[in-house]
Amino acid sequence: MTTSNYWFDLEPVPASRPRIRTFKAKNGAMISSAYYAGKYKKFMTEAETAIQPAQFAHQGNLEVEVVCVVTKPKTTKRPNPNGDVDNYAKGVLDIITKKGYWEDDMQIVKLTVIKTWAGEGNVLDPGFSVEITEVDY
Repeated sequence: MTTSNYWFDLEPVPASRPRIRTFKAKNGAMISSAYYAGKYKKFMTEAETAIQPAQFAHQGNLEVEVVCVVTKPKTTKRPNPNGDVDNYAKGVLDIITKKGYWEDDMQIVKLTVIKTWAGEGNVLDPGFSVEITEVDY
């Protein structure tokens, strides 16, 4: 089994719900398009330039662990960052796939996602880590 660990100094943002825009074209046809708004779109744009392409693509079935480390607001009563873990995973997996760390995220057979505040435990700075393990099942 091959395992690789990566750390990215880019604070993850949970994916927002896609927004749907519908407008009327010049020929009278109604056209709809989906887009992501706000912080998530900004995160994906920043990630496109900040994250370097992979040196090689992992092959076969993969176990992936994603740890999202988020800046804690000055005032919060929440024990962990706002946003669903699956929405944090979406952005991270999309950019890692795009940068060629694996061929397709369909290769992932096991996914673990953790979200935590920066400064807690042994992780001080915001960002995200990705551990990729090639497995035989």
